[in-house]
Amino acid sequence: MTDKQNIPQENDFIGEIAQEADHDMHPFLKKILDNMQPIAIGIGAIILVVGGYTGYTLYAKNQTVKLNNELGTILTMDDSAKQIPSLHEFIEKNPSFMSVGTLMELANAEMKNKNYQEAADAWAKVAAQTDKDIKILALMGQARALSLQKKYKDALAILEGIDPLVGKDFATPLGRQIAFTAEQTGDWKKALAAYEGLKTDGAVTNTAFLDMKIAAIKAKMQG
Repeated sequence: MTDKQNIPQENDFIGEIAQEADHDMHPFLKKILDNMQPIAIGIGAIILVVGGYTGYTLYAKNQTVKLNNELGTILTMDDSAKQIPSLHEFIEKNPSFMSVGTLMELANAEMKNKNYQEAADAWAKVAAQTDKDIKILALMGQARALSLQKKYKDALAILEGIDPLVGKDFATPLGRQIAFTAEQTGDWKKALAAYEGLKTDGAVTNTAFLDMKIAAIKAKMQG
């Protein structure tokens, strides 16, 4: 399969994630899925996650106004290319200050600038410092950044390592990402299982798309 053929399929895959997200999902999770290409996270969403949804406190009790102002200034930069070195410097100087949120902003900025390996590294650090929902989001973000480098096997390994019980709220978008990534690696067996699983679960409304994918993969496996 050529690179040009990969591109529209990749865009279609990401575009449908938001449409098929569970309506009962937490608003922050839906926001992440709505912005999967690139994965865009605003500071307001980060504060929601860091402050409430994952149990992190909004700010460390001993933080200073200076650090607040410094980080706020960085996050309001319009030019993400200039924002990246400032975030790196801030993280290096203040490793314990809102580290998860800052790393998520860094990952977002790297994605915007198509620095996909750097984005993958940032998401990996977020995953290492978090658990449950945020960890899963970070792993999906890392896999997404790797896929954009066409490192599909590495991306698939990360996605398959996510505990399906812990990630049950992510079943549909995760299943779609696994199906797409497995397809890009040429692992037709895993791709077929993922697409058939999506159809069985009934969470995907576009069954014609799934039927088309299933039929195409079966034809490749037979011929």
